[in-house]
Amino acid sequence: MKMRDMVVLMLLSVLGAAPQTAAERLIELKDGGTLLVRTDGNMVHRDARGRRVAMRDGEPMEAWDGFRHVMKNDSAWRQIIKQQSLNPMS
Repeated sequence: MKMRDMVVLMLLSVLGAAPQTAAERLIELKDGGTLLVRTDGNMVHRDARGRRVAMRDGEPMEAWDGFRHVMKNDSAWRQIIKQQSLNPMS
């Protein structure tokens, strides 16, 4: 493979890996879905297959980092839950 082809392939992969803009934030959920939060606070919830999901008010969605996100009137609320462990190394 030529050097030019490798550079073009690398640039295309980097551009495809960043679908979000500065105006929105993508949060990965534990169930495989995603939560897209815009700067105005509105959100879009998608399942693992990429289909949009209608959420009820107050239903928690847990992210990979342990934060819980709750929808209220089409806006996202973030709850910080401290998880306790008996393992002293965690």
